[in-house]
This record gives sequence, structure tokens and C-alpha cells, in this order.
Amino acid sequence: RLLAECYRTVIGWAIRDSADGSLLECRSASGEGSPIARIRSAEGAWGAVPAVWLLHLPVGDLEARTRAARGAVGAVLLNVDPSDVSPAYAVVRDPVGAVTVLRQAPSR
Repeated sequence: RLLAECYRTVIGWAIRDSADGSLLECRSASGEGSPIARIRSAEGAWGAVPAVWLLHLPVGDLEARTRAARGAVGAVLLNVDPSDVSPAYAVVRDPVGAVTVLRQAPSR
């Protein structure tokens, strides 16, 4: 929570806690739009994901981008089935250890 307050103060992010306390989410100062970053407790499938801020990056073809992450000597830590959540997303780690979320961008 201390880290979230730091980003709220320094960058102006709006901070939201989930009802069950398992997720801390930051959005733009208005609090609208897609999340900018999230920290989720390491429970269940999230156990493989480090407790760090996860930058959410929109991609046009999530399946192709997750294959590319594996091919670039990265790893897919969590791949969320699109039937479970919309938009679908995957948590990936790059070769130097940085972890990000690839989120399926809305089709236009």
C-alpha cells in the first residue's frame, strides 16, 4: 500500500482496492479507463507471478504475442483464458526478468 501511495502522490494515479483485498489497481488521475498497473496477492494461479507492479500493454493478437514471448527466451507466467475474462491477458517475463501483462486490445 505504501508503494501505491507513493505513485498516487508522485504521478497522480487513482488507487483502488478490490473488495476482497487481493488486488490493488492504479488508473489515471480521473480513475477512468483501463488500469495502468496492478498488484495482486500471490494466490492460486497468481503464485508464479512476483508481487511487483505489472504494467499492462495492449497487443493486437494476444496469442501471437505470447508465442513471441516464449520464442524470445522469455516465459509466460500466467495465460488467462479469454472465456474466463475480457479482455484476455497473459503475464510474461522477459529475458532479464521484467514482468508485464500483455492485454488483448479491443478490436476496432
